[in-house]
Amino acid sequence: MRTDLHHWVGVAVFALALAPIPAAHSAEIADGGVGGRALAPPTAAAAQQANAYLAKGQLNLALGKAGAAASDLEKAVRLQPTNGYSVLWLHFARNKEGAPDQVELQINASRVNRAAWPGPLLDYLTGKIDATAALAKADEGQGKARANQLCEADLFLGQEQLTKGRRSEGLERLQAAAADCDGRAREAQLARANLPGAPPQGPAQSPAQSPARPVLTPVSDPAPRVARTSLLDPTVRPAAIRPESIQTPPFAGDPLLRGSLR
Repeated sequence: MRTDLHHWVGVAVFALALAPIPAAHSAEIADGGVGGRALAPPTAAAAQQANAYLAKGQLNLALGKAGAAASDLEKAVRLQPTNGYSVLWLHFARNKEGAPDQVELQINASRVNRAAWPGPLLDYLTGKIDATAALAKADEGQGKARANQLCEADLFLGQEQLTKGRRSEGLERLQAAAADCDGRAREAQLARANLPGAPPQGPAQSPAQSPARPVLTPVSDPAPRVARTSLLDPTVRPAAIRPESIQTPPFAGDPLLRGSLR
């Protein structure tokens, strides 16, 4: 029931993204700014569409669709480059795809205000602070805001440590995220997905999507099948392939040969 609710919520918010983008703003986004100046704040319509793509990308990640999630989150970053959450989740999707994104991450993170949360997570991901400092920043504040920050810190730090091969530290952080994110279904699901014993994410692979088997060509096959089997074919009579020069001569009517055989 909960999964169905998230699915329809995702469909609903994505419908918002189909609204047209103001032409002037879309051109400015495509150019990466005007005359080298910083991008202007997005219009309300662009911000709304960015939030829709962010929500859809998070949903696709929870469903195990990293490629689709990365495509959605890239649109969210283009529409609202200063939104730290879009930058964070795009990096998460790139990790899940196995796509190196250090240059992209540095550029995207440079447009975000690092003083406000989730800025400290971007400082950690870009090497400006260590995990201890990032967790200390997450622990600031009170109530629900603090709980949300700890949830996000454990999730992103845990995933990053797994990506860098620090398995024990990564699993420890993800276990903490599974507990801290209890009220946030997508984050908790993503945290549990990498824990031992977790079921695989996403739909089962259909036969059409299975890796293709290698095909032996006449060049790669060391012994062509036709050459091997022609001489072993029971329908081929030996006399039919014996050279004419060694056929047994019909000597029954030859008087010289008859005398020599007496």
